[in-house]
Amino acid sequence: MPNLNEDYPVADATLASTQPEVSAEEKPKAEPRPALSMFDAIAVIVGVVVGAGIFRTPSLVAANVESGTMFLTTWVLGGLVSLIGHSATLN
Repeated sequence: MPNLNEDYPVADATLASTQPEVSAEEKPKAEPRPALSMFDAIAVIVGVVVGAGIFRTPSLVAANVESGTMFLTTWVLGGLVSLIGHSATLN
């Protein structure tokens, strides 16, 4: 049976200590960076609004308006107000 240690030598513990130690002052600070674009943020907001209210609120709004056009207008205006509110929260 071949000796596996000869084919694949075990790493020496001294290899880990060959890199110079860096003090806390020299290390770069970890700062958050923006990961979402404006399109991504808007998509998340729209998804939350649609997901939260799509099953419950349309019937309530439709029962209190006079026409389908008024219903769609109200829905779009509500979405814009929500988008503005969420955009202010993102800042």
